[in-house]
Amino acid sequence: MIAQAYDELLAQVSGLKQEWDFLQENVLLLLLQIFALCLVAFAAPFRIGKSLVDLGNPPDLGDSAF
Repeated sequence: MIAQAYDELLAQVSGLKQEWDFLQENVLLLLLQIFALCLVAFAAPFRIGKSLVDLGNPPDLGDSAF
């Protein structure tokens, strides 16, 4: 039972090491993803606010050209 838990722990640590190595090799990709998330986090409140304002002011359908 303890030996099996130890083997599982070794497998998890090995997987974590592989993921860490992948992140180390692709640090530029990780930084780009973090930057993109920051841009979305900055822009989303403005877009949601615009959508809420638009809900209160429906477009006038009489002015649209068909």
